[in-house]
Amino acid sequence: MLPVLSLLVVIATSTTTSEASCSFQRDGYEVSWTVGTDQRVHFQLNATAPANQSNWWTAIAFGEGHNTGLDIIMVIVENNQARLMDRKSVSYGGSVPTQWQHTTKESIRLENGRVYASFYRALVTNILDDNPLGNCMPWAFPFSGGVTLGDGKIVQHFQVPERRHICNIATRCLASPGETSPTASLGDEELQKIEDEKEIISTNQQVQTTLEQCSFQKNDYNLRWWEEGGQVVFDLRTKAPKDAQNWWTAVGFGNGHIAGLDVLMAIVENGTIRVFDRKSVSYAGSVLDEQQDVTVYNTSLRDGTLRVLFSRPLITDDPQDNPIDQCAIWAFPYSGGTNVGNWKVVMHNEVPERRRICDVALNCKRSPTDNSILPLLTARQRSSNNLSPISAPLNGAISLQDRSIPFSSCLIASLVYIGYFLFF
Repeated sequence: MLPVLSLLVVIATSTTTSEASCSFQRDGYEVSWTVGTDQRVHFQLNATAPANQSNWWTAIAFGEGHNTGLDIIMVIVENNQARLMDRKSVSYGGSVPTQWQHTTKESIRLENGRVYASFYRALVTNILDDNPLGNCMPWAFPFSGGVTLGDGKIVQHFQVPERRHICNIATRCLASPGETSPTASLGDEELQKIEDEKEIISTNQQVQTTLEQCSFQKNDYNLRWWEEGGQVVFDLRTKAPKDAQNWWTAVGFGNGHIAGLDVLMAIVENGTIRVFDRKSVSYAGSVLDEQQDVTVYNTSLRDGTLRVLFSRPLITDDPQDNPIDQCAIWAFPYSGGTNVGNWKVVMHNEVPERRRICDVALNCKRSPTDNSILPLLTARQRSSNNLSPISAPLNGAISLQDRSIPFSSCLIASLVYIGYFLFF
């Protein structure tokens, strides 16, 4: 899909604080919101078409960003038809539909050049494109609307949206016990259509959980993970950045960009591969953890393609590690970065992509029929929570740690590993 022009938001010199507000109104634009006992935010958005425009849009948006990262719920009117769309800003003048449409339409109607839209979305979702609405953040109100060019292509608003700092809507904007549902006046056919749409969205969310929650792929970066014996096992395959001989790749965990990101990093230097447990201390800098909570099972580098099989515990006793047993933001630096020598790295070539990953132990289990996942593990080893008798020190060399395993078993296991990396 081609990028399309979209919502532009310019931060004013001062942002209006409106902690207690549960509505906004300006000119012909009106929006209100309440939070139900279902922890969903219910919106009623009414707006008048811009002058002399039959194809147009209106919206509400959430987030600190305006170049990227703005979470947008948009109503698009074309050919006397109105539809609802989740979007995200990807540049100062561009937005794209999000992969997962997590806003549910309750009703939309057009009447005398005015749109009336009722819809809801969860306070917090597990999709990184959706900004959580339960805390304090700027909301943007594009009261003037904008023009559509057909096929969902839109141009910027006529006037700069107004921004307000909205806080604590879960306590300040509770729906009244006797408040009438926006769907109360709908007929049986319309209500059934809404329920059908909810079922489709629920199915999409399940697909997202089972597929997107256990793997990430972009360009040549391909990472898969699963839980086994209290460990999260990672299978990372990627290619070197263009013309790079010494470089790095990684996966990170945590809410921080500037500091506090927990990083597992593989560094390539003169054909040698080392894997480190690191902590970010600035936007472009990280340092080694004193406690290295990473186990490396094997590494390979062939024709510029790196493969690393490693693990770390769901929860560690290292205060420098972020837990990944529940919901956490994971960062995927798919572009990699440069190693300037002596294992010193500089920042990534492109901004990493981030995703909210939840319940790895529940969602991401090893399949008994998956013959490409740790063939070395036996039932005895898994039941004793000893993930593998083979681990690798930081220089990538493999050493045997479990002396109780018979030599024949070790030999067989080694042959299996060799076959694993030759044929998969």
